[in-house]
Amino acid sequence: MTHTTSPAARVTVPRFYATGACAPPVPDRVLREAHADVSVAITLAVEALRARTFGQDARAALLLGYAEAGLFFAPGTDARLCRAELAALRNALIRVDVDAGLAGDSWSSTVADYRARAGVRAEAVGIQLREPHPLLLEWLLDRRAAPPWSILHAEALVDVREHLLSYGIDPTDAVVLEAIAARRRAGEGVPEKRPQGYAVYGGFLLGESGLYLHPDMTSPLAELLDASTPLSRTETELLDRARGLDLAAQAPVWVAMLVQLLDGWIARIPAGV
Repeated sequence: MTHTTSPAARVTVPRFYATGACAPPVPDRVLREAHADVSVAITLAVEALRARTFGQDARAALLLGYAEAGLFFAPGTDARLCRAELAALRNALIRVDVDAGLAGDSWSSTVADYRARAGVRAEAVGIQLREPHPLLLEWLLDRRAAPPWSILHAEALVDVREHLLSYGIDPTDAVVLEAIAARRRAGEGVPEKRPQGYAVYGGFLLGESGLYLHPDMTSPLAELLDASTPLSRTETELLDRARGLDLAAQAPVWVAMLVQLLDGWIARIPAGV
């Protein structure tokens, strides 16, 4: 089966770095996963900045906590690679060429593939500012798989509904949910269809449970999102704010916020480590 992967989601998939302009010249599974993990952290950061704009401070803090844990504390993290890749993205976002001297810090890279990765990641950021990232939807839905009586199960439902609402998507709208479900079935954010089912790379997000999560494609999306429960007053206000947002005016603000965040992350990783 052929799947059309979201342009934003592709950068969080290890095999994206196996071939093409973004691929380092040395084929290595661990290296591909390292590049995907950097993109996962960036994806979390973008979502956190959007959440902060809508006053979702707790969700923003959770997302940034996961991102920073992956960048700075996950076992096997290559600090030099992370620093170099974050610096390249920072430059791409402000439309400045990458520092060619840092390409060597990104294991086995040339200036060409180093520059290409910065470009596609910047493109992915632009897309994510406008529309939900498939990985985040699948991760949040996966967290819903916790036992129904657990706090995590309830928190995950709030988070996934707020995630969609912040993009102006009503999680109780049956027509909208069917469109999202159709894209999920088509593999928008799931580039790998294995004999045992779909697989989505989550990397450090999944902790000790493995690198891939396996989406629930059998339960109706409406059930996973508790669509039968009407929007609360807080959710309605969030939906109205998201739909009234001028994205063209807000996007440069978010990019500036991301650049500032990247600067802080880069400063936390000493040069030459």
